[in-house]
Amino acid sequence: MRAGQYKRSLDEYQRADALNPNQPEIQAGLAYSEFAAGTHVKQAANKALEVLEAIVKEHERLASAHYFIGMVCVMSDGATSRAITAFAEAHSLNPRLVEAQRQLTSLRIKIGRASCRERV
Repeated sequence: MRAGQYKRSLDEYQRADALNPNQPEIQAGLAYSEFAAGTHVKQAANKALEVLEAIVKEHERLASAHYFIGMVCVMSDGATSRAITAFAEAHSLNPRLVEAQRQLTSLRIKIGRASCRERV
């Protein structure tokens, strides 16, 4: 999924879902793509999180679902602690999921800067 190409990604996941219905990896990508291709409103985020959390409940070792939860949190309301937990879990499950580590590092840096400003 290339940055900013959410509509294209959504089309690809929809085609994949038509060919392989009910595959958790595809369902997770589809839920995230539907959210990311939209307007990022709270209601869309809640729907995406509901779908992704159901997938994680059934397939707790699916790293991409954890990663997508983190992305929805960051993109919708900045739920930093929830996003950090999701990215850390995704990276723990799949250390080759480099983007989860990048997001995790970015959020930790952001938190560090905020806490430094509070101390000044």
